[in-house]
Amino acid sequence: MEELTHHVTHLLHEVQVGNSAAQEDLFRTLYSVLHQIAENKLRNERQDCLIQPTVLVHEAYLKIFGKGEVPAVADRHHLLRVFSWAMRQVIVDYARRRQAQKRSVKGIRFDENALPDARRCEELITVHELLNYLEKEDQTAAELVTLRFFGGHSMEEAAETLGISLRTAFRLWAFAQARLKQLMEATLSRS
Repeated sequence: MEELTHHVTHLLHEVQVGNSAAQEDLFRTLYSVLHQIAENKLRNERQDCLIQPTVLVHEAYLKIFGKGEVPAVADRHHLLRVFSWAMRQVIVDYARRRQAQKRSVKGIRFDENALPDARRCEELITVHELLNYLEKEDQTAAELVTLRFFGGHSMEEAAETLGISLRTAFRLWAFAQARLKQLMEATLSRS
């Protein structure tokens, strides 16, 4: 794993200095990891709402590298964070396109251990919108939710990617769930 991390860091440096072959090599190197993340995220999703893992990986890659600009990414962990963000954007954009009518947020339920069911398009969009508020309050908590909910990371993987302890990750997860529930309740009371 450490060898892969060093190789990815080297490739990222090469990409940032304009080596287009390194960008292709970087994608090939990380493709199986990214595809596995996408598969884990989408495994139990409703097929009428979400996209296939291969499409998700490619669209996220294009969102990051497709505009001709090379993002300033420091290492493998940072790149996985960027990919989770891009996957979040792709999933939400796709859910919005698939949703033909105005959504109702009344069916979303939070519990102590999980975020809303990602199988419903309207829940994806709602979580995305609520995360925009959470990001203003606590960027790390919002990134943790993005990694777990949209990126399919385990708590251990998310903590490692964010560079925080597992204990801190669990504390942030509890905070994020409570805050998202408050935001949801505020949304429902305005409806």
